Amino acid sequence: MKRALLIVPILFAFSLGAETQTGWKDYGLKEVLGRLKFYAFAKIAQSVRTGVSHFDQEFTLREIPCGEDFPKLEGNFQCALLRVSSLEDHSSGSNSKSSQIASGEGNTSSSSQNPATPSENASAEKSKAAESPNGSQASAPASSSIPSQRSLPISTASSPDPAVSVPKKLPIHVKWYEGSTLAGKGVLLIPGQNGEGDLHLYYHTDGRLSHYSFGDSIVVFDWKGKELSTILSVKVDSRLRPLGGKEYFFP
Repeated sequence: MKRALLIVPILFAFSLGAETQTGWKDYGLKEVLGRLKFYAFAKIAQSVRTGVSHFDQEFTLREIPCGEDFPKLEGNFQCALLRVSSLEDHSSGSNSKSSQIASGEGNTSSSSQNPATPSENASAEKSKAAESPNGSQASAPASSSIPSQRSLPISTASSPDPAVSVPKKLPIHVKWYEGSTLAGKGVLLIPGQNGEGDLHLYYHTDGRLSHYSFGDSIVVFDWKGKELSTILSVKVDSRLRPLGGKEYFFP
């Protein structure tokens, strides 16, 4: 009886610790294999293996680093890459949607659930400019937004002190594929810089980032509604077979 009373608190404490775990957890091969089914990794690896035959367009993307509470990921990953709508917001030369997001916060229309692709966004901007004689942008439905530091870029406001020199981030030249994939719809290619490998980012049909590949790693994102729940980074061999990895748990 005493032994049973001791076992119950231990099991309860173990369960509580598992639920409240945050940060990175490293996995060996056997452990990571146990997590792959949850992320549907076989389908994800197949999408990376298949790739795409061509890219529809090229544009530049302003480099927006993540906040301090966002985990460091493989490659030159930017938080603006988490959603297709974020790509549009931070494309060089495109009008900012920050005012639209602020005025339409909480909007649950179908347009917010299915954010426009970069090509659709460019067409919409051209039609708005043609309708407005003075070239000002008319009001439009708000884009979907994620009210969390897990998925929003940090503020890039300049310092009020003119003596403080803030280095400018150079725009990133990227390529976009508009079409269906095993992951959903849309693939973004960010060519490697300074000898680094390319980033291939695959998106769900609703515009959320599904996963990306970089070198010998495939990084997979698990979403719970509008927020990220976990991130699985898997080391793979040349045939994309898992070798090990790690998983990040958000608070």
